[in-house]
Amino acid sequence: MTNATGYVLEFNKNLPGHDIKVFIVKNGKVKIRESYRNRTEFFIDTGTLKITDVEVDDAGQYTLKVYKPNGEFVQMLSFTLNVKGKDSRSIDISIPAVVGVLILILVGCVVWKLKPCRKTGYGTLN
Repeated sequence: MTNATGYVLEFNKNLPGHDIKVFIVKNGKVKIRESYRNRTEFFIDTGTLKITDVEVDDAGQYTLKVYKPNGEFVQMLSFTLNVKGKDSRSIDISIPAVVGVLILILVGCVVWKLKPCRKTGYGTLN
């Protein structure tokens, strides 16, 4: 939608068994749910939704319903928001990887330090 002026918009996050109303636009006024306030903006003149400081809990299925001012249904749009963030699984995976790389570096340093000793040797056998 390039311009939402004059329309009634209902934007919901779909959860099993019920929906959470994220925001509603009616009579040119935007009402935003408390948990999205201060990080969500809706620009009526461009129809743009902007969510900042996205959280892992924001991930999920969303639905936008558009109505004419008289209540007549116009259209419904749905999309899925995927959020990739830091969680305990990513930490569990990255720590072993970092430890493995450090062990390889340590082994490389030890081999490198010992290598010159082999070249010069400890003397000559006759």
